[in-house]
Amino acid sequence: MSEYTKVLLLDSAYPVNVRNRKIIKTLDPVCEIRFCAWNRDGRTVKAEDAGAFMYTKISRYGARIKKVLNLIGFAWFIRKSIRHFKPGVIIASHWDMLVIASLFAPKGSRLIYENLDMPTASNELLRKLLVFFERMALKKTDAIIFASRFFEPEYRFFNGEKVVIENKPYKAEFAATGGNVNKANREPVITFLGTVRYADIMKRLIDAVKNLPAQLQVWGDGPDEALLRQYAQGIGNITFYGRYEYSRISSIYKQSDLVWAVYPSRDHNVKFAISNKYHECILFATPGVFAAGTKLGELVTSQGTGFTVDPYSTESIADLIKKINSDHHLLEQCANKLLLNSESRFWEDYDRLIKDVVLKSE
Repeated sequence: MSEYTKVLLLDSAYPVNVRNRKIIKTLDPVCEIRFCAWNRDGRTVKAEDAGAFMYTKISRYGARIKKVLNLIGFAWFIRKSIRHFKPGVIIASHWDMLVIASLFAPKGSRLIYENLDMPTASNELLRKLLVFFERMALKKTDAIIFASRFFEPEYRFFNGEKVVIENKPYKAEFAATGGNVNKANREPVITFLGTVRYADIMKRLIDAVKNLPAQLQVWGDGPDEALLRQYAQGIGNITFYGRYEYSRISSIYKQSDLVWAVYPSRDHNVKFAISNKYHECILFATPGVFAAGTKLGELVTSQGTGFTVDPYSTESIADLIKKINSDHHLLEQCANKLLLNSESRFWEDYDRLIKDVVLKSE
């Protein structure tokens, strides 16, 4: 393996996502790595990111048409950053960054697609158009890093290097094993933690919980937090805790009986994605609830390491809670299988693989 001295990671948002932070931390000791990102809400740049290439232009999240128009300006900023930094390796996080990188990557550089999500859209014709752009960009791509084991079969046509590096917890941030708090003879605690979105599905969860002997905890903030807080107002067994520090994850999991990781299964990407919570559930031996009709749902069902519900059915969600209330041993059996799961548990287990795929010479 011969090391390139400069690596540039492209991210369409700031702060860059947790997964990209992990990639940067892994590569930082062996190369000069910087990132180029779009500060879309004008937030203050952290001191630790002072060396980043930062494009600042307000573009409200959720306004997709405006984002596409503003993306042109970001593309030219990326071009300028590449010319200034002269990277030997470019890591493009997400398909839109790949398309831009394929246009401006210097001759002889190594282009890597960090495939954390597949192109998706509610309109099938639009989704196929996005896939077309992705495929054109992949013709100039050297390697793909898949964030889900279920993505790889969808890219059989790609002849370059392919590796699966899923978004496992970062061991350096906490040491965690099983050993939850005493949960015997109590109402089950269902926990959601993360970005609060997908209001329609979360409303169904609230509707299912409110008339049953169960507690729902919502940790995090996001675009639908205010709406859902109002929707759940006055319901005694539902609590919103707001934004939390990542260092609290261990204690949140250990006080939880079930972790809610149910996303819209009609979305093409969701059908194949693996939630971060799947790996966190393994680490903390806490069962998760996932969407039926997805590859991840099929996996946890076959392993006996989690539960599934129909995301669009309040009755399906309520039935699961009733089932668990009638037989608490179901949770214990599931937790025991999670403890015995043989998958590697930490991001650091990928250390050599990440360095090899990024810094490999042709």
